[in-house]
Amino acid sequence: MKNQCFLALLLLLSLSQDLARADETPKNETDMPLFVMLFDQHCKVWCTQVRPVLGELQQEYQGKARYAELDTTPAKMKETMKQAKQLEIESYIPDAMGNVPEVLVFTHHGKDLIDEFSGVKAKNIYKASIEKALSKK
Repeated sequence: MKNQCFLALLLLLSLSQDLARADETPKNETDMPLFVMLFDQHCKVWCTQVRPVLGELQQEYQGKARYAELDTTPAKMKETMKQAKQLEIESYIPDAMGNVPEVLVFTHHGKDLIDEFSGVKAKNIYKASIEKALSKK
């Protein structure tokens, strides 16, 4: 009888751990925070410094946060606004275009803008912002 109770307890603990992990995992991609880099084709020096850092963060947060790059070059704006609409962040694009690179960090569905960074920042600054977005589920 003790063995059966012990096995039942182990099974319950295992199931509760699985459920806890399931709660941490977003149901679908739009439930994940989003970080976006705005750039234009004339941004060579600064954008080439930011892009690799954000690429590293994209790898670190794969399955937990989404990453997108949007080209704000005037000739590309129609396509960019279409992408922004799909990401549900189109209302933020006109205000954020002034200084490229511009990095925006949102909670899920682009509902809340957590942070906005102009220029080049250290990786830990972007990472802290993504962590903040993850904590605001």
